[in-house]
Amino acid sequence: MAELRRRLQEELERHRSHLEELVAERTTELARMVERQSAIFETASAGIVFVRERLILQCNGRWDEIQGYPPGEQIG
Repeated sequence: MAELRRRLQEELERHRSHLEELVAERTTELARMVERQSAIFETASAGIVFVRERLILQCNGRWDEIQGYPPGEQIG
């Protein structure tokens, strides 16, 4: 019985370790994608604005330029 318990604990530890590796890989991958999307958003030649319930949540620099506002002033 003790041997079975030890083997099960070892297997559980291997699975836990593998899961941690997968989470770390996916987290790195997600961070890269967010970085790329942010670069596209900020350097787009078109004005981009995200609005929810008539409030500006986020806009790029080009949108500020088009509207004639300093960066970040339109948020909220």
